[in-house]
Amino acid sequence: MRALRTIRHRLATLSLIALFASPLPAQADAFNWEGSRAQEVTSSVLDLVLVRPLATGRVLVGGLLFIPAVVISAPSGREGFDGAYETLIAEPTEFAFQRKIGEL
Repeated sequence: MRALRTIRHRLATLSLIALFASPLPAQADAFNWEGSRAQEVTSSVLDLVLVRPLATGRVLVGGLLFIPAVVISAPSGREGFDGAYETLIAEPTEFAFQRKIGEL
């Protein structure tokens, strides 16, 4: 019984060594990730699950920081307001809500 288990163990070990030592098939070089359907699906799922919620949080934080930023930049006039609006409101909103899904 123990001898049979030892033989199985050795056969399994040799099989794994042969599997990992063998070269990859030529078709593996033909696979191109860029522009593939797998890349599209992966980027879309990651965008919806991870990036969009974080970007929405960025919009909310930017909205909270906008008022103090406007007060601080008030001495520089309209330029300060426009800069604060662009950086804290417009760009995060565009990134979170107006771009196509999966386009990072």
